[in-house]
Amino acid sequence: MPPSALKLIQRAQNRSLLYGFAIPFGIIMIVTAIVALIIGAVFYGQCTIQPNIPIFLIVEGVTVAIMYSLMLSSVSKLLNNIATIFS
Repeated sequence: MPPSALKLIQRAQNRSLLYGFAIPFGIIMIVTAIVALIIGAVFYGQCTIQPNIPIFLIVEGVTVAIMYSLMLSSVSKLLNNIATIFS
């Protein structure tokens, strides 16, 4: 195999390792944020000890979901740059 082909294979392997970690992590974070948003919406106005907790959950859910959605949309470019550095 020519050396350039081996280099391309190594780059693809590095990218797959990086994608294999970053994308599932981002998806888990988005799901966690959506669950916090749902819990905050369901229990809004029902917490007698600290009535602000559902509001905090709603704000946290929206903020984290937006943040990680933006991260997942830009992760491809970032991971390509990182994979290029490590290859």
